[in-house]
Amino acid sequence: MDDVQATTAFAALAHPARHRMFMLVASRGDSGANLSELSAAFGLSDAALIIHAGQLERAGLITTRRIDGQTCWRVNQDGVAALIGCLSNACPVNDPSRDRA
Repeated sequence: MDDVQATTAFAALAHPARHRMFMLVASRGDSGANLSELSAAFGLSDAALIIHAGQLERAGLITTRRIDGQTCWRVNQDGVAALIGCLSNACPVNDPSRDRA
């Protein structure tokens, strides 16, 4: 993951509604969450949720799919792994050679 992609992912998660949305979708595992579930959980309009989901999807953190006519989102495991890898490379927590304050 390059710096632009990482910045896009962090920016997407920095918004409270998108962060909560991502956490709910992640908590649902492979089944993800559909638009009506997200709407009920957050009380946001469908349009607002779709806009937020678009930001998370462009950041590579979730994917969209249609199931039985409903829009569903689930975590993009590759995107999340890349973001975690970016963080791990920047500040390896198990590296004894790093000076800890």
